[in-house]
Amino acid sequence: MQALGGLMTKRDLANYRASIDEPLWSSYKEFDFAFPAPPNGGGFAVAQLLKILEPVDFNQYGPDSWEKYYLIAEAMEIALSDKNAYMGDPNFVDIPMAGLLHPDYVEERRKLINFKEHNEAIGFGDPWKCQEGEPGRLIQHGTSDGGTETTHFTAVDQWGNVAACTSSIERMFGSGIMVPEYGFLLNNDLTDFDPEPGTVNEPGAGKYPVSSKTPTIGFHKGNPFFTLGSPGGYTIVASVLQVLVNVLEYKMDLKEAVRKPRLFNGPSHPVQVETEIGQEIRGKLESMGFEVEKAESPDIRIGDVQAILIDPSTGNLYGTADSSRPGAAMGLSESPDD
Repeated sequence: MQALGGLMTKRDLANYRASIDEPLWSSYKEFDFAFPAPPNGGGFAVAQLLKILEPVDFNQYGPDSWEKYYLIAEAMEIALSDKNAYMGDPNFVDIPMAGLLHPDYVEERRKLINFKEHNEAIGFGDPWKCQEGEPGRLIQHGTSDGGTETTHFTAVDQWGNVAACTSSIERMFGSGIMVPEYGFLLNNDLTDFDPEPGTVNEPGAGKYPVSSKTPTIGFHKGNPFFTLGSPGGYTIVASVLQVLVNVLEYKMDLKEAVRKPRLFNGPSHPVQVETEIGQEIRGKLESMGFEVEKAESPDIRIGDVQAILIDPSTGNLYGTADSSRPGAAMGLSESPDD
């Protein structure tokens, strides 16, 4: 790295520590979920989205209805506005997590959604009024789009241990630099920081950047029943959320839930819709005030979900891999030999 003009030293690598944190716990109806905690922002965003959507009677909206997609698009812009404004390294910034997930604050944010037209006034809110304490400084609104070179895998072993892992080297081929004679690429995950000075996710020595990664483990009555995750940069939140809605609300078969077409919406972004979402729905979203863009190229894709569903009554495992990228679900019917 130094030979190519970089600033990193061997001491920087020696001083780095992987942070082992308690998960961010949240609930949706009778289910509990373990999400990655800050500075990860994807886990918070899905947690808040589930709270926003929790009172919704999805039975009145079909799984392919424009109302469902419109509702998710509006809710997503709300949650991602808060994520961009408040998520950072908790060792450097005070994150009003209790306020962000407080029922009163969530209700206030939910009221921004209407079925008349897209609410262009959606921005980040003020969760500090719903918890004790004062913001240590003015937190400016910032964003980072993240990269596209991410992989997710999830696994369950014979003893019921569950692992969900989302790993990234960030941009295409990471930094584009391969370590001579060792055969691995250097990442450029520093681009997960927001380059704007004064933002909650600005770069700094010893800081961990915000990420959209959302490896998720779901529990029912204390037992794990569902695990999933996805690559996709800033669209990861959209992928995980919509698969959860498909399984929890529409009771879809896991394969159908993962392959149901998805959309993404966020602050300062057009609504991205997968090509399988028909022209009628795209036209309705446009008539409601959204700019709509079809996700039909490798650079505009909405995740690649890998998921495992655990049947609590039998212990059987059901796995599936999204079809948008190479992937597979595999299992062993017997324990491997020692």
